[in-house]
Amino acid sequence: MRTFIAIDILPQASILNFFQNLQQELSDSKINWVNPKIFHLTLAFLGEIEEPNSSLIKENLKKIAGQQSAFEIEVNGFGYFGSIQQPKVLWVGIIPNDKLSGLQSKISVELKQLGIQIEERQFHPHITLGRAKSNVDVQKLKTLVSEYSCFKFQNSYVKEIIFYESMLRPQGPIYKPIETFSLLD
Repeated sequence: MRTFIAIDILPQASILNFFQNLQQELSDSKINWVNPKIFHLTLAFLGEIEEPNSSLIKENLKKIAGQQSAFEIEVNGFGYFGSIQQPKVLWVGIIPNDKLSGLQSKISVELKQLGIQIEERQFHPHITLGRAKSNVDVQKLKTLVSEYSCFKFQNSYVKEIIFYESMLRPQGPIYKPIETFSLLD
């Protein structure tokens, strides 16, 4: 089972309007756009895991959630991963804060202690909007990044973390919640 741990992000009008504009501006580019109904902030990508590990992960997430109070995050800025000539992922950013970084760190430490391999990248909180395949209009992308690199889209209240199964389909991934863990009020 292919899995990850995330925070759901309910997009407000400012992100939805920007997303629609972005799709129109880059309509000649080959980009696989993410459905806004599944916008999320990944805390840890686990990849393929065996069923026995799922129970251990759930126990640990329940413990972590029971020690973490709910908090607010700010969705701010537009950018990309990769080079401007060959961007790979288009995203809106999340301003890091102590509670978010602490939560992500606790999850990573617990997973490593369980012997579960996770991606070893520096945590760069973001919401993926699309994955570029080829032929991205570089000039339009530069203009959009310049215009929206510091744009505040919304604040979101984080009150739960979700352990997801990811099922890849040709028409786009399906994310099925395995279990949701509420943070303290």
